Amino acid sequence: SWRALPFITLLLLAAMQTVPNEIVESSRIDGAGRWQVIRLIVLPLILPTMVVALFSLTLSGMNGVGMVFSLTSGGPGTSTEVLSYMLYSLGWGQREFGHAAALAMMIAVVNWILIIGTLRTSRVDNPRGE
Repeated sequence: SWRALPFITLLLLAAMQTVPNEIVESSRIDGAGRWQVIRLIVLPLILPTMVVALFSLTLSGMNGVGMVFSLTSGGPGTSTEVLSYMLYSLGWGQREFGHAAALAMMIAVVNWILIIGTLRTSRVDNPRGE
């Protein structure tokens, strides 16, 4: 997650800059406090971007075998082992190719679910139906 922090920060900053100032100003004129503006206006408007950022972090965390392999090799014990490193160690370390193939299919299914969720969340509906 530390490696992806700059990207996620820029993504959320861009989302916050897309919140129209007119809506925030009109809510303050109507008597909304700072926390009400954040909770009732800003967060719902940037929620799709936050979901995309969460899915992106989850995908990069699940598939980050290179960082784990080069820094800790899954250790101490298995405390830093992620699914992709477990897949690598099952297939090439323990030569259990059947278990590795089953784990690869499970990881692929989870990745597809996260990708479809990201695409559905970030989809912009076209009012003309194009």
